[in-house]
Amino acid sequence: FTLPLEYCINKQYIYKPSKSYFLMQFFHNYPKEATYNPQQDKLYLRATTKMNLGYWIGCDIDFFYTNYKDELNEFEFYRLKSQHNLAINIFKEGEAILNQLEGPHLEAAKLVCKFSYNQLLEFGIDAPEKPYQNSELDEIEIHEESAEYDKYVHDFSKFMNPNSTEFLFYKSNAGFMDALLDGFKILSGVDTSNEESQEKIQDVVDQITLCRIYLQELPDSIVKDALMQEYEVSVIGNQDKQSNHSFKNFYAVSMEYIDAWDAYYEHYEQFFKNILFIDYQDSEFDENFNYLLHQEKPLTALANLKAIEISILILENLNQNVPHFEIYSARKISSSLSYLIDQTSDQIAKKAL
Repeated sequence: FTLPLEYCINKQYIYKPSKSYFLMQFFHNYPKEATYNPQQDKLYLRATTKMNLGYWIGCDIDFFYTNYKDELNEFEFYRLKSQHNLAINIFKEGEAILNQLEGPHLEAAKLVCKFSYNQLLEFGIDAPEKPYQNSELDEIEIHEESAEYDKYVHDFSKFMNPNSTEFLFYKSNAGFMDALLDGFKILSGVDTSNEESQEKIQDVVDQITLCRIYLQELPDSIVKDALMQEYEVSVIGNQDKQSNHSFKNFYAVSMEYIDAWDAYYEHYEQFFKNILFIDYQDSEFDENFNYLLHQEKPLTALANLKAIEISILILENLNQNVPHFEIYSARKISSSLSYLIDQTSDQIAKKAL
């Protein structure tokens, strides 16, 4: 993600976001000859947030059905399927707003639309007897076979402000996925105890550690400024900038989301560290792998929950009605994760807003 601070986004003008922390380069940034139109920023945020909410509801459904299908009776199954239809409808509401966008706002929104909708369709469930492999390896192989995610991140990052927290999160997440794929490629080998494999596993550990650093080392002032400016876009045009949710709430949920991913990264980091001291064919490896899969589920559930909460918060600040639906991931956030939320809340309480 090496991106110059001066980037010609549409061959008409160059953005210079070196002193801005806005999420997107085009937020509050128009050519000198153009009239500033904050409604384009607000429409973009409304469109992409609706599409994101549809995506995350679908992701939540896919997570629950993949891992807890045996807990579903016939009524719950059709309720789950109905909610997937709701997710598509919410997504389509966001897609319809693209007709009102123009320039870089439209081009960036199209990228979100294309990638997210393809993923959302894959989250669909067809019938109660639909076979599912409850395996993290199967999911990783799907990502490995397709370069869609990497291409999306590469293309979309060109519209993002390299100073924003979201840009650094994309960079961190893409690096983590690459490290994860490399790690499981190594584990697919017959012998992971030889020196060459050990060095490769250590490289995976180092890469995941670097991704965690991206999340942990963001200066509080930059994170706060970036989130504040994104928040301000959501209240453009509101009388006296009144909103349904305060910036403090938005900041708290955003930090909980970041910390959830940090915990997710740490979980895999520790798994690969353990592999350095275990024979691949030893029963202890199976124990560690089963523990990895078991503990990964509530961490995924927490990240899904926080992503959905952020989308709902933004939409309600945009005075958009959000239909009722269940967040299935909330059922699977074990009490063992409460320390993470409590820790985040304590950190936020110590930071002056």
